[in-house]
Amino acid sequence: MRISSSNSIWKKNIVFHEGFFHNEKEVILDDICNNINKYPSILVKALNPNGETVLLRKNIIKKEFPPFFDIDRAIVIKKELLDKSLILGFNDISFVDVQIKGDFGIKYSLLFFNERIDCVNFEKSVFNKYQFNLPTLQRGKIPKFIEGFYLSDWNNNNKSNRFKYYNIVSENLKNQMLKLSKAKFFFEFIKIPH
Repeated sequence: MRISSSNSIWKKNIVFHEGFFHNEKEVILDDICNNINKYPSILVKALNPNGETVLLRKNIIKKEFPPFFDIDRAIVIKKELLDKSLILGFNDISFVDVQIKGDFGIKYSLLFFNERIDCVNFEKSVFNKYQFNLPTLQRGKIPKFIEGFYLSDWNNNNKSNRFKYYNIVSENLKNQMLKLSKAKFFFEFIKIPH
């Protein structure tokens, strides 16, 4: 599961800096995931079309805040959508509060999978120089009743400096996510080979 990068979606929605912040310092997703109690709330920064941080609502050119976005492939969801959704009941998922730095008053939540599973078959996985990497999974290593997880071993062969999470979701969780308002326009689901 990932957020679409389609220009038709993002030309009217506010975009965000590609990082999370806590106490004015940037924190990577790996640190948040490993120390979830240390980060009850994190910040994101809204950007103008020139890539500059915007702190005041009156200085925003694009007026729409997206219902979903991602940072480092981690899914962030508008809090008002979560209050109405069915995904709050899944045991494999936690949420961290996300606020936009400035006077915006819009609340989001970082969707966080509690499980990381070592299940990549590196011999059958696809790696190339254009950063399009597609893992092949070993189904026998994935618990039957898990709804969503991250790949614990994918980073070992990824050349990126930042930990790139892959959101692996069950068909059940996919269907619940697609029930959220506007989800079908923002989410992409890629079938991963096994």
